[in-house]
Amino acid sequence: ADESQVHCGDLVIDLSKHQVTLSGNEVKLTPTQYDLLKVLAQNAGNVLTHRQLLKRVWGAESDDTQYLRVYIGQLRRKIEE
Repeated sequence: ADESQVHCGDLVIDLSKHQVTLSGNEVKLTPTQYDLLKVLAQNAGNVLTHRQLLKRVWGAESDDTQYLRVYIGQLRRKIEE
């Protein structure tokens, strides 16, 4: 298996190219959206708390879960049918 790619169904995250494709079509993401998606995909099947996500993506001791919800919403619009 290619270590530089994370597959979630039709969604493929190419870690070396920082590129996301859905059913073969490139999905344009901001760097933050990409980082968030990467963390979620690499932890598929695991429960991550808001705080864990904020820390891994933003690296700060941020507790702004509303901020996280906005980004999750943006991601869902881009990758869900």
